[in-house]
Amino acid sequence: MTRAQATSLRELRARGGAVITSEWVNGHGNYITRRAVPLFSARIDRSSAMRLGTKLPRRIRRVFEAHPRCEAVVAITNMRGANKALAPVRERALKAREEADRIDRKEQRAVVANKRSKIADMEALMAAMAR
Repeated sequence: MTRAQATSLRELRARGGAVITSEWVNGHGNYITRRAVPLFSARIDRSSAMRLGTKLPRRIRRVFEAHPRCEAVVAITNMRGANKALAPVRERALKAREEADRIDRKEQRAVVANKRSKIADMEALMAAMAR
């Protein structure tokens, strides 16, 4: 899965898992194009959705009920697979954050050690001057 595919899948999931096809576009005004349907997702027409009836997931039925003139939706059809596919991305982000924290802690220790050595040098200089 590419980064762009993961981003669009994450956006679709954040928007409830189902979006009207007229909202799943690039551009604005007269210059719009359809966005690619993400992995684990599909474009579902109202006619095919009505044939399935109550077998559809609630997130898809909710969009069709809220928008009676909507002809089709882009929806995640395999939510479990989508969550599993996005999990490694999440884990990599957490590892990167942990690594950054670990580096910050090392730098903080180095700064503290440097300050302590400077303080010790100053104390030694003061003691030498006092004699």
